[in-house]
Amino acid sequence: MQLPILPLAMLTLTAPMMAQNFDGLETTSACYMRVYDSEHLARNPKQTVTRFFVARRGAGNDFEELPIRVGYTLKGSRDYFQANGRCLRVDTGYSCWLEGDMGAFTMTRLEKNKMQASLIRMSIEGYYSFSAELTEDDNRVMHLYATGISQCGRPRRN
Repeated sequence: MQLPILPLAMLTLTAPMMAQNFDGLETTSACYMRVYDSEHLARNPKQTVTRFFVARRGAGNDFEELPIRVGYTLKGSRDYFQANGRCLRVDTGYSCWLEGDMGAFTMTRLEKNKMQASLIRMSIEGYYSFSAELTEDDNRVMHLYATGISQCGRPRRN
């Protein structure tokens, strides 16, 4: 997948504007996550995602790209899906893509410690299989909440 090359001046102007608005994924320990309880899933029977997170993974680069990790679990699956990617600051938040052409999404601030992930497309390889395309079900928009980086990663199984 080829990404458009943005003029350096555009990146230079965007970064300070974003820093004034919110810190979102700016800190290396940033993580936004949501675990959907059975009550929420019962009200939204077409939603297949049961847990979803977006976390920073280290420092950025000269082009202001922020390295991220995305992970999720699905109803009826024992698999865990995770991929690395990058986010680029834009006026409304972040434009993100996953390595290996596994997905693209945006992140927008809703309020302090709360962001909205809007999926454009996403299908990630898990330990046992690939997930179905998430946008084909009721998984297009997810409200995620700031949490400790230690909470983001493979869920513990009992």
